Amino acid sequence: MFESSSYVGLALIALWIYVRLPGRRPQSLVRAIGRVVLAFSLFMVLPFAMPLLHHFVGGPAAGIAFLFCLVMPLLCGVMLSFIWLLARVLEEFGPQLPNGGHPATSGA
Repeated sequence: MFESSSYVGLALIALWIYVRLPGRRPQSLVRAIGRVVLAFSLFMVLPFAMPLLHHFVGGPAAGIAFLFCLVMPLLCGVMLSFIWLLARVLEEFGPQLPNGGHPATSGA
């Protein structure tokens, strides 16, 4: 229950950042893809950061610090970058999508 509610909470924070800070949005599709790649790359490095943080903090506080200082902000960043990518794709290709069907002729 805690895990799913924390995912929903992080997604809502990412959506809030998207709405509240429009100046931070990527200006091109390439930059949006680059931000997704960067966010996923940083998220993939997290398992290597845990022993390093455990060396500095130590004890049970290391796990809590790892969760709240690294995992949650990076996961929010992954979700935000994905929202930015989806919004950029819709801005680039949205109006040009076909509406479906064939054009109607008046002689039919």
